[in-house]
Amino acid sequence: MTASNYHDGWTYQGGAFEQWFNQSWSSGLADDTLRRASDRATTPLAWKNTLPLAEYPMRGTPDLKSLAPYYADWLAHPSYDEY
Repeated sequence: MTASNYHDGWTYQGGAFEQWFNQSWSSGLADDTLRRASDRATTPLAWKNTLPLAEYPMRGTPDLKSLAPYYADWLAHPSYDEY
C-alpha cells in the first residue's frame, strides 16, 4: 500500500508533519531492517574464537539513524520540492 504523493497526504498533511504515522511506519520498517541485519550477522561458528566473552558480536548496537535514514529526509523537506 502506498500513496500517490509521498509528501502531501503521507508524511505531511496540510503542511504538518504526521508524527504518529511517520514514526509508526518507520519503526516497522526499521524493525525489519534490524532483523535482516541480525540474520546476516548471526554466524555463531565464526565467533568461536571471540575473546573476551563480553565482546559477543550480537551485543553490538547498530547506528540507530542507519535503520531509518529516510525519517531524517522527511523532516528535512517540510515543503513540497524535488525530493
